[in-house]
Amino acid sequence: MIERINNYSSTMMMSTAPPVLPVSESNDDSFAVTLSNTVNYGKNDTLICSDELEEIFQQAADTYQVPVSLLKAVAKAESDFNPNCVSSAGAVGIMQLMPETARELGVTNLYDPEQNIMGGAKELAGNLEYYNGDVSLALAAYNAGRGAVKKYGGIPPYTETQNYVKKVLAYMNEDINVPDITTYDTTTTTTSTKKQTQCKVDALSAEEELALERLMSSAYTCIVSKLNTP
Repeated sequence: MIERINNYSSTMMMSTAPPVLPVSESNDDSFAVTLSNTVNYGKNDTLICSDELEEIFQQAADTYQVPVSLLKAVAKAESDFNPNCVSSAGAVGIMQLMPETARELGVTNLYDPEQNIMGGAKELAGNLEYYNGDVSLALAAYNAGRGAVKKYGGIPPYTETQNYVKKVLAYMNEDINVPDITTYDTTTTTTSTKKQTQCKVDALSAEEELALERLMSSAYTCIVSKLNTP
């Protein structure tokens, strides 16, 4: 059992830790290489288990009286549950909120999954009320804006919006399992140069070690929870 957990933990950390950029090789006989990369082991990096994320969606659904299946379907279509996702238009997070919209919804940190989901739920609730419970129109407005829906008297003839509405409605009929997610601290970025000798990297800084330890602890908790689930 311990071996299973350790192997799973190693895999989890490889998938959640920020990527290491390519290294430039040295001619040193010790095979030393120089790592000149940006490391995002910020103090606010957080791994959120799927169970906790499910609770956030359910809380948002209960708070704003929006079907949880709709919230998760929108999240899957918008970002595939990626809290760090930023679109070319500037929409951010799991529910892909625009900064201006987020401010109107009272969201102060777009990268915070709970705030982002709550904001998206509030926006969807407003659309559902505005369109008398018509989910298709509420989704069209979420994607293209109420102005576009009003202009065309229904779902706008935009290919993106029409496909979006169909996709979300289809996702609503699926049993969506939300994933474990990691939110990275975008405020603390450390540029460091380290030496790697015979595949061993010099010790991380104290701040990096603490952040990595916390991520590993969170990952371990998620793993144990999954293994204990029937």
